[in-house]
Amino acid sequence: MNGRTRPVTAVLVTLVLASAAMGAERGLSFNRAIRPILSDNCFKCHGPDGAHREAGLRLDVRASATGQLESGRQAIVPGKPGESELVRRIFHEDPQERMPPPRAHKTLSDEEKSLLKRWIAAGAKYQRHWSFSPPTRPGLPDVSEPDWVRNPIDRFILARLDEEGRSPSPEADRRTLIRRLSFDLTGLPPTPQQVRRFVNDDSADAYRKLVDRLLASPRFGERMAIPWLDAARYADTNGFSIDDHRSMWVWREWVIQSYNDNKPFDEVTTEQLAGDLLPSPTRKQKIATGFLRNSMNTHEGGTIPEEYRVIYLADKVDTVSSTFLGLTMQCSQCHDHKYDPITQEDYYRFYSFFDHAVEKGHGATNGNTAPKMDTRPILTSPEELKAQTRQRLETLQHQKLHPPELVEPRANWARRKRAALEDGAELPEKLANALRAGPSERTDGQWRTINEAYGKTDPRMGQFADSLKAEIGVLQKQAKTGRASTMIMQAAKDPRQTYVLKRGQYNRPDKDRPVGPGVPGSLPPMADGLPRDRLGLARWIVDRDNPLTARVAVNRYWRM
Repeated sequence: MNGRTRPVTAVLVTLVLASAAMGAERGLSFNRAIRPILSDNCFKCHGPDGAHREAGLRLDVRASATGQLESGRQAIVPGKPGESELVRRIFHEDPQERMPPPRAHKTLSDEEKSLLKRWIAAGAKYQRHWSFSPPTRPGLPDVSEPDWVRNPIDRFILARLDEEGRSPSPEADRRTLIRRLSFDLTGLPPTPQQVRRFVNDDSADAYRKLVDRLLASPRFGERMAIPWLDAARYADTNGFSIDDHRSMWVWREWVIQSYNDNKPFDEVTTEQLAGDLLPSPTRKQKIATGFLRNSMNTHEGGTIPEEYRVIYLADKVDTVSSTFLGLTMQCSQCHDHKYDPITQEDYYRFYSFFDHAVEKGHGATNGNTAPKMDTRPILTSPEELKAQTRQRLETLQHQKLHPPELVEPRANWARRKRAALEDGAELPEKLANALRAGPSERTDGQWRTINEAYGKTDPRMGQFADSLKAEIGVLQKQAKTGRASTMIMQAAKDPRQTYVLKRGQYNRPDKDRPVGPGVPGSLPPMADGLPRDRLGLARWIVDRDNPLTARVAVNRYWRM
């Protein structure tokens, strides 16, 4: 494999080895054996959610679980299951005393009860959730066929196959290999010529050369960018209201080029979250921050700017926390998280990173919303952009005349009108002439006449034309100037004070609960030297001690 794959491979090896090691754990591991039982059956009443916690008992935290209860008893007495209230209650014969209670509609199996009792007898040791602990590199397992192994991951795969009494499948034939690899790395099938070349290549490094060729293809960046664009909620329309046009494709091209350039993951992450805050940021680094501007926008009359500003910021919290950290942090916008160790104050500390940026709650009526920058495309010249834009305009103008989903119903309507015309019905002269002409002979003007008449019976015709209007307007300007616009992030000159919002409502800031930028208390803290802004957040996210980022990134690649 060439150098393009090394950063991803290194992360994959570390994470897969760590995951495999955890999968090899046996015995009474809290994370593997005990936490699932407590989470499924007990945490609803005795977990992170303080609003619904009963008896003052919190079983997800050892200090609470082993502390004195309101009744004076201890739920868990490490090493002494006979003195533990939890054991007494789960084995109690009286349904009204037994836990979980009948109203919970939960029942512990005999095996689960036994596991809890054995765990307490062994000392009731707790562990942090495995995902909140930095991954570690374990030793490599012994395997039955060392010669089959080509990389460290293979050892863990083969060890599991050995455990199951199975053998690896034989290597696929070359036609299958090139088809699989082409789809995996470019999203496209190989051409017949490419298949023949690979099948007939007798050199020892034939597969390596195939990999290098596919990685060097511009299609590689496009293939890799697709899941990232989905995670970043990329769109060239605004989403709210009439879902009109905006231009974020310049940011999309930046993503594709970053993959094709094999840009390091930490650089890509930092520039997308805080490119504008880097020392002397380049135009490309500012363009990268479009990642945070991909949220839905509205310019509908009567909307309340502050309400939508909060909606946009909440979208940024959701996107960053899920895309990079794999956390459902949005659950804490209105209250402490019910299942994860994330408080409402954790949420608004994270929210504060974005609250310190310029964000308007009311968008432009056509195109991009400030802050934005006019920019020449980063991958094409103005002349190439003009040519591409004119081609796109031709496509849209054709679709405006012939909406794809309305071609057949419009044709049926036209046939009925023409038949009525031949039967003596009176129609406006322009419409009659347009109907008498055959479909392949009609001019654009005649199609517009038919569309206008048909649109009076089918409102979808007008709605489709309206949906194209804004994009056509932007493209017409783009075709003349050879320049494009893209939305970016910009730090506010006077950062606002962030408050916890009561129940997450934009107009109910809790003045008694001011917060500043920060990360969830359940995760490693930000280093003292990091600035408390988006750049500091980005550095924290890609820090080697952050236990979540690498896992989430590897899961995304592994899924592909």
